[in-house]
Amino acid sequence: MKVSPKLLSAALLSASLISAPTLMAGQPVLITEEEQVIGWKSLFDGKSLAGINSWKTRKPLEPGAWTVEDGVLTLAAKSKGGDIYFPASLAENYELELEWKAEGNSGIFLRVDPNAKGPIWANALEMQIENDKVSDLGKQSAGALYDLIGMRNRTKVLSKDGWNKVRIICRNNEFVHYLNGRKLYSYTVGDETWFDRTLPASKFKNKKGYGMLQEGVIGLQDHTNKVSFRNVKFRKLTGADARNESDQLRKEVFSKRGPVISNVLAGAADA
Repeated sequence: MKVSPKLLSAALLSASLISAPTLMAGQPVLITEEEQVIGWKSLFDGKSLAGINSWKTRKPLEPGAWTVEDGVLTLAAKSKGGDIYFPASLAENYELELEWKAEGNSGIFLRVDPNAKGPIWANALEMQIENDKVSDLGKQSAGALYDLIGMRNRTKVLSKDGWNKVRIICRNNEFVHYLNGRKLYSYTVGDETWFDRTLPASKFKNKKGYGMLQEGVIGLQDHTNKVSFRNVKFRKLTGADARNESDQLRKEVFSKRGPVISNVLAGAADA
């Protein structure tokens, strides 16, 4: 049978498209070969509770209130499943991606000390999850850094199907938060703005070390409402990838102009 070049080309393209999603050996969470090369890994494999710990017990999460189905991790409403965290996400600098769908309140915890006593939220930063509206831009609305930073007059986007994609980048204390592909805000934990304005205006104003843990893990909240997560991906940032915007700017200036030294001289004027 003679096969035309066009038909053969179409067949090869079809084969490549069919094989592409099998990069992770059939796992619901897909990570491409390119992503694997630069360090992306799944924190949730889409099939089981493997790699997830209970905050209450600090041991691997047992089957129960948190369930897995069709690549989705779900906590049923009022189930007392408890907060959870991912031990493999221990890092200082990182990039996190995940999707959430909620019927109420929940959160994504950042810089969680896996050995800390007390509730998980006590010292961990939290990106708020909430079943609200695009017009809700306050410090406790969906996408906010809980009780610290709202949308800062930016219009947020919420997906009509309920699945909202989060991307968070942490580079040497500088955080950048995205929701559904749109940058919401950035902040630097421990800088002048953090201590003079951001922290004092929040419920954490008496916790001077709040958010200052350099190396922590990622956690997810049980706030008694139904919430689901999928495609939870993570990669550690090192070397050049870990440089924040200020570091990158300094290196760019240095490469173009060399080292720069500046000073201010002051003296009394003649009468």
